[in-house]
Amino acid sequence: MSEVEALIALVEDRGFPVLMAMVVFSTVRALSMLYFFVVLNLGFGQALMLRLLIGLIIGFPMLIQNLELVDRFFEQASFPVVVLVLAVASEFLIGATIGLMYSLPFFALKYAGTITDQTRGETDSGIQTPMDGQITTFGLLYLVIGILAFASADGFQHLAESYYTSFTYWPLGAVVPTIGPEGLLSFANTLLDCIKLAIRIAAPLLAVLILVEITSGIASRLGQRLNFYNLAFSIKNLSAIILLPVLMIYVWALTNDHIVRSFAPEFRLETFFR
Repeated sequence: MSEVEALIALVEDRGFPVLMAMVVFSTVRALSMLYFFVVLNLGFGQALMLRLLIGLIIGFPMLIQNLELVDRFFEQASFPVVVLVLAVASEFLIGATIGLMYSLPFFALKYAGTITDQTRGETDSGIQTPMDGQITTFGLLYLVIGILAFASADGFQHLAESYYTSFTYWPLGAVVPTIGPEGLLSFANTLLDCIKLAIRIAAPLLAVLILVEITSGIASRLGQRLNFYNLAFSIKNLSAIILLPVLMIYVWALTNDHIVRSFAPEFRLETFFR
């Protein structure tokens, strides 16, 4: 009997409501991953139906592959409602973990731009995003560069591979997560790498802006009538515009290298799930 025939037989035997519960159970990990992954949040925005469709497409093969396991889970559970709720919660947790782990580099890019814009003197960019409402100008610029690097590194394929690999270390129905010290250390190292990325991206332009601020302050003391300090905002923004082409190349080089390493096939979440 083929997998499709087995699924049809299961529908006839258990009924459509049970099948829907099994579909939800087997796709909630994908839906959670897509919900927390910042790239899809920025790209799809409030298009919940589109993300739901993509999640079902990604997660449905796991129902087919684990059909016998899922059927046995529903059949042998002593307290179906409680066990199902706990299992769905664990699936939601693992999907959120994957989404957030792979979102860390993009958060680093965003906050590197935010720090830069605060030093530059920008208070309100007026740019709205679906993620958390508002984003600064350089934050959006760095984030777009990161998304381009992610797409050029086949990031979506590696994200899907990590999703499917996660079932090896946290299979369907494993209610209690098994996150050990190695997993926490792996998460800490990943977070530290992202902090380093944010510092390396923000540092060059920050140094220029701070130097302009100091120079303007000294010049205003030497020639108070010229009001150099009042021109600091304009000078800092002009400096940022002049350095923008070089800065974009620099950010692309750093971001592309970090994204390629973060989403490379050898970078997996095995150490976190073991």
